[in-house]
Amino acid sequence: MADPQAPYCRLAGQIVTPAGGIPLLKLYARPIITQGVAKDGVSPTDVQFATDDQGNIVPLDGAAVDVVAPGPGVNAPDRFQYQVLVYGPGLIETGYLRAEQGKTIDLNTVLPGAPYDGGLLASRVHRPNTGGGGGNVDLSNYPTKAEVAAAYGSKADVAAAKSQAADALQKATVAAQPKDTGWREIPTGLAGAGVFQYRVMYGMVYVRRKSGDGWFIGGGPGQINTNVNLAKLPDSVKVKARTAFPFPLSNNKTDGSVIEVWPNNTVSCYATATGDRIYPTVCAPVDNPAGPF
Repeated sequence: MADPQAPYCRLAGQIVTPAGGIPLLKLYARPIITQGVAKDGVSPTDVQFATDDQGNIVPLDGAAVDVVAPGPGVNAPDRFQYQVLVYGPGLIETGYLRAEQGKTIDLNTVLPGAPYDGGLLASRVHRPNTGGGGGNVDLSNYPTKAEVAAAYGSKADVAAAKSQAADALQKATVAAQPKDTGWREIPTGLAGAGVFQYRVMYGMVYVRRKSGDGWFIGGGPGQINTNVNLAKLPDSVKVKARTAFPFPLSNNKTDGSVIEVWPNNTVSCYATATGDRIYPTVCAPVDNPAGPF
């Protein structure tokens, strides 16, 4: 084949890997022009080519792989380079070369391990091709579909598990809602049994004298100026904080007497004088509004 004629430079050669393999490659020569020019002549353009099954550089069309080189008759700066991309299974190569009019350049210098031909290649970079453009990808470290299914179940198994989880969440949500126990008797054996009632409702425990609706009016505790236990709440009710309420006389006058609910579940009173008293419904926050009670 005749030598290339100006303003062209020919790209040729046989490309093999350092291990002697012959990959089928795609190659691109792209002019890098960093400044604008306006001259008469041929303009450099991208050129695509490939290798055959013997590793030889072959054009995609025409008889040879020719690129426009800097110099007379070229609409480009007097000096510019080509970026050469070599792309194939398992590798990507990038090189930069200076084309010369009327010359033929051997591109085997693009691959790692090949001789550096007198500054022909300005620089080169080699990196593995990890996929995305037709390269071979090593998936040996990743599980197969069968292994994933064995470890985590099929789509049907996953759907069933999600449904079970949703049901469990719904039940847990319902269980976590504050309860209303309704009025209950103080259990037998505890102070106030048969006399006081309690009710846990929306995070609070309420305690009242057993008298139906309304506040109870009855005799005082019998002792004055001392704490007297009135009732004991069951252990399932966990009073969170102490509260205190007026313990008025039957004529609605207050005299400093109080009824208190304590974190140890005790309900007590402190009366400053004898006489009948109004027993109000008292309350206190609880630690376990959702129970169990």
